[in-house]
Amino acid sequence: MALALASTIGFGLLLARWLGRPASQGLRTGGSVAICGASAALAIPSVLPPSRDNERFTLLVVVGVTVLSTLSMVIYPFFVLALGLAPQPAGIFLGGTIHDVAQVVAAGMMLGPDAADTATLVKLFRVMLLMPVVLFIVLAYRRHPAVSLSGKNLPLIPGFLPPSWRWSSWQQRG
Repeated sequence: MALALASTIGFGLLLARWLGRPASQGLRTGGSVAICGASAALAIPSVLPPSRDNERFTLLVVVGVTVLSTLSMVIYPFFVLALGLAPQPAGIFLGGTIHDVAQVVAAGMMLGPDAADTATLVKLFRVMLLMPVVLFIVLAYRRHPAVSLSGKNLPLIPGFLPPSWRWSSWQQRG
């Protein structure tokens, strides 16, 4: 699942390059599809350099992955039944391809508790990888020449975390 996640993000970067779009858009779209839909679509831009179209593109990605995930929740269980997959492989497929946790659980429950448990476990593993991916993106962008020349210091911890989780607040307590 981790290899599929990395491949999806890499494909997002390649597709952005092929379409002449910024790498940040490829990271945002690839990451949101690979990890957890809207949550990743909002977490990843919080650590990327700000751009003029950042908010608009983020909204587009959130709407896009939500619509696709909703369609997948309804269509994929029928597809899995048509293939005749056993509960565990069906759960792996659902948990590895649907974007939002609630929709994974709903799709899995359409196939029974075994498929739902497997799908939920696989999906939660994908969600767990959000923070390491965001941290990797921060470290990669901090070394990027355009970021260092702009004089803007990117946050190591995303801005959506409460202040008590940020390093500066821990240093003040020290």
